[in-house]
Amino acid sequence: MRWAFAPEGFRSNSITISLEYIRSIARTVQPARLLSATKKPLTPSTIAYAVFVPTGITTVLLGPLLPLLSARWQLNDAQAGYLVSAQYLASLVSTTASSYTLPRIGFRRSIVIGLLMMIAGVSALLSKSYVLGLFAVICLGASSGMTVPASSVLVARAHPERGSASLSLLNFFWSLGAVACPLLFAAFQSRGRTSAYLIALAVAFALLLIVVIAAPLHLPTAEADESRSTPRSRLSDLLTPTGILIGALFYLYVGTEGALGIWLATYAHRATVVSGSEWITAPSYFYGALLVGRLLAPAMLRRVPDAIFARLSASLALIAIAALLYSKSFIGVAACAALTGLGFSALYPISIGYMSSAFGSVAQRVAGAMFALSTLGAATIPWFIGYLSNRSGSLRTALFVTLAGTLAMLVLFFLRIPLLSSDNPASPSAVQGF
Repeated sequence: MRWAFAPEGFRSNSITISLEYIRSIARTVQPARLLSATKKPLTPSTIAYAVFVPTGITTVLLGPLLPLLSARWQLNDAQAGYLVSAQYLASLVSTTASSYTLPRIGFRRSIVIGLLMMIAGVSALLSKSYVLGLFAVICLGASSGMTVPASSVLVARAHPERGSASLSLLNFFWSLGAVACPLLFAAFQSRGRTSAYLIALAVAFALLLIVVIAAPLHLPTAEADESRSTPRSRLSDLLTPTGILIGALFYLYVGTEGALGIWLATYAHRATVVSGSEWITAPSYFYGALLVGRLLAPAMLRRVPDAIFARLSASLALIAIAALLYSKSFIGVAACAALTGLGFSALYPISIGYMSSAFGSVAQRVAGAMFALSTLGAATIPWFIGYLSNRSGSLRTALFVTLAGTLAMLVLFFLRIPLLSSDNPASPSAVQGF
């Protein structure tokens, strides 16, 4: 678990790539000339899809890095959990702030700021300082809060007639980055080139940043939400049985998924006997199955009602996590992680559909709060697992929290609650989902 020395120009105490280096890349690549030479100009959606790959990478990067960072900075599981909380709390603040910043600075500047934060974050991870490491994960968390809303709204605005299909493709590129991250890291780390991996990410992000800045795009204008809803009216919606139960579903799903993504590599490292760096790839089996499941789910949901499919999926995930907690071989951990990802794949899209169906015309008014709750789940549940692991001395015991979270989601999918609004008719299966 050693960290290779970074080459000259990327010393371990550096936190950003030098401006001179980025300028040299710009002079060499000459993106404007390359872009003008293409037959078709880059579209806003193409830029959004490209940005979502590094967004997926930086979102899950902390998971495979966590055992190495813990050894480097001599952290116990509770202290390592603070890094996870810092990342997602930064994402929560950034996502909330995007409601105000996006209409004022626009899509391009929001994406540029997000990419700059990614570069600063992966560069700061080269440092031996825990303080700079904390700064790094804050940058990585805040970057997603800039790129995710901007890219999502950009794609939805660019394709109003087929927004769902375009957003599904956007999430595909996020999953692509999430799957690739541990696999690429394992390839570098097996050769003792961890620093080289972070440097490669920083350079790739810098190249994408140059393209985003130089691309001759005609982006739509980001508009502020002109809804007349007040904080009091949004709070009253959230405090209904509908709001409480759907909010709990958002909190539990994203928190449990995030906890598995963060702790799977560490768990595989401790619970199994593997040679080399194979344990680093454990999250890729989870995210890979999540990716495949989301590609297959639309076809399945045309044949199976949402509510039944959600219950079957949550049941599969529950059984897989239970088996995961008693697996003692890497093959067993990988297989259980994949089955868990497959079970989880449709739960979040179905939950979003439930929110839209249950709230009707007021769904837009509460969507921000629901997504904030989901980010809060990602900030607290992985940290709580680290805390329990440190107190009990067993990560396996602490991961029973993910089993409890999945069981709670299964119970929620069996409940039935009234619609908050009847002016946006829902499909029968969606209404019966609770």
